Order: sequence, then structure tokens, then C-alpha cells
Amino acid sequence: MADELDGLRRGIETFPATVAAKLRAVAWRKSREVKDIAKRLAARSEGERSRLNRGNPHLADSIVIHEEVERKQFVVTPETPWNPNLGLWVERGTVKMRARPFMRPAGDQINASYQKEMLAAATDAATEALK
Repeated sequence: MADELDGLRRGIETFPATVAAKLRAVAWRKSREVKDIAKRLAARSEGERSRLNRGNPHLADSIVIHEEVERKQFVVTPETPWNPNLGLWVERGTVKMRARPFMRPAGDQINASYQKEMLAAATDAATEALK
């Protein structure tokens, strides 16, 4: 009985780190999926190249992922130093240009699988830690 309790205590002590590692792995993988989908969507809309992007790198090639460790999240965003508002303008549109969303649809596309995989990862971590 004492051995079982000691094992359970060790499992409980490692539980937060185990859960965090498993959830981070899912978030890392899903951030890459969002980036890939957003790149495809942005590249498709760039078939209609506008004067905003002429002579500069493609918007699709500017999508990057940053990990915000303190907030425990990955942020997928376009970084266009030649025109910092370009991603927002393409996503939301302007008075002179219709919206061609690429970031929101990418996130929406993986949302259900993200939630399912996060729940499975948390359940696996709990099962593993409390064996």
C-alpha cells in the first residue's frame, strides 16, 4: 500500500510537467498546420497581386510562427516589414480592396481537430501520471 501511494505521489508531482509537455507538442504541431493552410490560402489570393505587394516578397512567404513561452502559446502571423499592415488589409479588406481572408479560415479549419487532440493529450498525460 505504501509503495502504491509513493508511486501515486510521484505521478502527481510530475503531472503538471507531463501535461504541459504533451499540450505543447499538440500546439506546436497544430501551429505548423495553420501556417501551411494560411500559406496556401494567401498564395491563392495572390493570384490577384495588388499594387500593395508588387516588387516585394509574397505574403504567403511571410507567415511565421512565434512561441510565447510565458503565455504558453504559439502565434502564427504574417510579418511584412515592407508593409506592416498588409496582412491585416488582405485579411479584412479595405475601402478599395475586398477581403481575402487567409489566417482566420486556416485557424477555423484546424479548430475541431485541435480541441480533440488537446483533450486526448491531457487525458493521456493524466493516465500516464496516475498509473
